[in-house]
Amino acid sequence: MIFALTIAGFDGSAGAGVLADVKAMAHFGVYGQAVCTALTEQNEDEFVSPGWVPWERIESQLEILLKKHLFKFVKIGLVENAETLKRIVNFVRDASPEAFIVWDPIASASAGFMFMREGAQNDFLEIMKRIDLVTPNQDEYKFL
Repeated sequence: MIFALTIAGFDGSAGAGVLADVKAMAHFGVYGQAVCTALTEQNEDEFVSPGWVPWERIESQLEILLKKHLFKFVKIGLVENAETLKRIVNFVRDASPEAFIVWDPIASASAGFMFMREGAQNDFLEIMKRIDLVTPNQDEYKFL
């Protein structure tokens, strides 16, 4: 069995984040496991709050899953900032060096909430060197 890890926010409407990722993984016969970076308050039409999970909680989720599995694939979605992304990538690289890491940057919610702040582009450039694939949409590409 192939195991993959998604590290992203929890969207209770299941349109994005860890719920959507695990559904997609299951569709392709991959056993998806998840680490939550944010407990968002939203539905299909409205976004209220990102509800960021502190690094210590993200780290403890990573520790327990990576203690048991060497993931071939790791997908990172919503993160609070470049520092959190850096910590996640470094943790995964140390624990599962052969993992293929994909980062799907999230600049804003479809309801308009902005996650990435202006001027943060350079913060992300250095850590992107340790990521295998970055999959921005057009607006995220322009931002980065």
